[in-house]
Amino acid sequence: MTQTTTEAAQDTLGRPAPELSPAEVYVKATAGFAARFEGLTGDSLRALETEQGIEAVDDHINPLLDTLYDWKQALDQFEAAITDADEKAVKGLPEDDPRRITWRAASTGMDAFLKAQAAVHGAYVDWSFDLTGSVEIDWTPPAAPVIAEGCRIPGCDQHWHYDGLCVAKLGELPFAEGSSVPIELTSPEDGPPYIVAYAFDPVALSIRREITTQGDAVAFAKALRDAADAVDDAAGHLAGGQS
Repeated sequence: MTQTTTEAAQDTLGRPAPELSPAEVYVKATAGFAARFEGLTGDSLRALETEQGIEAVDDHINPLLDTLYDWKQALDQFEAAITDADEKAVKGLPEDDPRRITWRAASTGMDAFLKAQAAVHGAYVDWSFDLTGSVEIDWTPPAAPVIAEGCRIPGCDQHWHYDGLCVAKLGELPFAEGSSVPIELTSPEDGPPYIVAYAFDPVALSIRREITTQGDAVAFAKALRDAADAVDDAAGHLAGGQS
């Protein structure tokens, strides 16, 4: 393993300095990493935003993400380099022995890394979804359905008013030979609204839709989805629903 100039110069007799163990390499590479995540919470990010602006939050989080990347690299290198001999070398050493302390720090490195990772995730999510601070939600509520004068439901074309009915077409499923299955929301003058789907074909005894191309299949699927969405929207007008 490569040694730095400082390490090589530590031996005044000119002998090569001892090669660092995997645990020592890891501890040197990650020194101070855990401390960078101390005190990181959604509240700390909100305080930073209040004091320095929203850009300061990203400026604070991005270096921490870089630290997590470097930390994970060091962990992977430690896991790849460690051997049974390294573990045996520290067994039986006193708890306050520097080699024992270094080994313990390296062997629990994944726990410390995951704790730091969770801190970043928790703090950033907490800050991002806080609705009590300066976070603004760009959302416009949908417009209320427009009901024409003299009608009881939106979308009525007044065609069936002479029968005392308001009828709104929700969708139509076309079939062969010009037949179709329309789906409508109907609101009678003297009763609760209801949804009806029906078909009429004066020639055929049954209705059959044959699809032979991808384009037709896509179009038919879209018609079904559009009709299903419209039925869902109209469900609130039925008895027991919420208008």
